[in-house]
Amino acid sequence: MLKGTVKFRARIVDSNRGLTIPENCEFVPKTRGVGKVGIICQDGKEILITVHFSAAESKEAAIAVATQIQNSSLDRISFERVVAIVNGRADPALFPVDAQRNVLSIDVGDYVYTGNNAKLSTSLTCGHLNEILERPAPQAREDYYGFVRSALLSTSPVEEFMHLYNILLMLFGDAQTCLDKFIVEQNSAVEQTKQPPIKRRRRPKLKQKIIYETVYTRLRDELGHKRVGVNLDATKAEMRQHLNELIDVVKRAIERSNL
Repeated sequence: MLKGTVKFRARIVDSNRGLTIPENCEFVPKTRGVGKVGIICQDGKEILITVHFSAAESKEAAIAVATQIQNSSLDRISFERVVAIVNGRADPALFPVDAQRNVLSIDVGDYVYTGNNAKLSTSLTCGHLNEILERPAPQAREDYYGFVRSALLSTSPVEEFMHLYNILLMLFGDAQTCLDKFIVEQNSAVEQTKQPPIKRRRRPKLKQKIIYETVYTRLRDELGHKRVGVNLDATKAEMRQHLNELIDVVKRAIERSNL
């Protein structure tokens, strides 16, 4: 059996959003062999996560468990604080225990440091962090937390917008009308426009129902489908303008869904 720690240094890569965790916060996950997990981020650039093992069958097993804890923790923090965070690399310091004499044998682990310039914006207290990490949630919702973190790690605002809208499509079964209905229920003042008529090769005289779409659906379809008279540069600029609003919509949709 092994005792010791597995550490991760997760980079905050968002240039517009950031956070600090000034105190060394600890929580106890419901994971066999894990005594506690410590999390701290004092410089606004890296989140240091330390997983303490009281008993691990092997180095590989400990790293696998610790990695899952890191991923889940960062997914929740990223979702809650809307900040882009990259997973850290495992830095194990695990020591075999002589069961007869209770003596530790020292081994050497890797040490990895990666720097990054991130903009400081908000701070998390231990109480708030523990509430975020210990809040019960079904596995399906945990998956969506990860989808949001992946979206926040996009390389451009347009990619992030399309990624976030795709999350909404997954939540509403690819039904844009249901998606827009939810958005309007949340914000009746949201911008809406008439959806352009769909060209049909058959039955051209069939009268089409007028459908209104929210600004988020309009922008997504302007980029994803061929629409007459669309200026894609203007569409991309609008996506950047409405990005923060869309993030809020996605978070509310996940929190209110029956996942």
